[in-house]
Amino acid sequence: MRLLIPLLLLAACSQRLPAALDASSTLAADDASQGANLHLDPFLKTYVAQLRAETPNESLDQIAEVGFDDLIRFHHGYGRWIRNKWLWGSREQALTGFFHQHGVDHPDEMSMVLIQALWQDLNSKLPPAEADRRETLRKTAAAKAEEILRIEADCTRFMYATKESFERCYDQYGLPSANPASRDPAYHLKVTKNGKVSEVVFFEGSSQKVQECLRPLLTAHTFPSFQQFDALTFGINYFRCRAAERD
Repeated sequence: MRLLIPLLLLAACSQRLPAALDASSTLAADDASQGANLHLDPFLKTYVAQLRAETPNESLDQIAEVGFDDLIRFHHGYGRWIRNKWLWGSREQALTGFFHQHGVDHPDEMSMVLIQALWQDLNSKLPPAEADRRETLRKTAAAKAEEILRIEADCTRFMYATKESFERCYDQYGLPSANPASRDPAYHLKVTKNGKVSEVVFFEGSSQKVQECLRPLLTAHTFPSFQQFDALTFGINYFRCRAAERD
């Protein structure tokens, strides 16, 4: 029976099929390259067919539409489900035996090969129009990711460069939040595509005076302009900026 589970519920339990999209992964990139072209081995076709049958269409689309080099993002969610299903404890001995014969010994690496094999199958024999559509989506996603990283880096540099000015506000008017350990000047900043700060959201517990001191410092900075988004919203944690749109 085909599983049709809402994507937001899929990651709730590793024994249930997780959402395919997992925005963060710390697995080293060279782990994903184990066995180079092993994902093309015909032995894996049976397992790919099972993955296709049990994975919701929305998740299959998410896997198919990313670039091959970006499949690592599925390691923690979808990959965990595969590892629990077949790989940990050699639950599927024929499959783990196949990997061992090819020098792939850790379930993390095995699951990555299976995801690669699924991606290959989903992207084979596509009509030209669909192949072009997916390639356009990948290029757009790459451009968005590059833009986010570029503006995040500028935001973080600005935060560190302005720390002394922030501290002067704290010395005069108190800390920026109810958490005495926090020195971040705001909860988040919203930046428009022309690089201007359009909104500052302060932490609960900050006084009106300290907000009035911090606001001109935060809004004076002009970020690099960007094209892929109308606006970006940056959370601030230990003076490092992370765009909400990357998730």
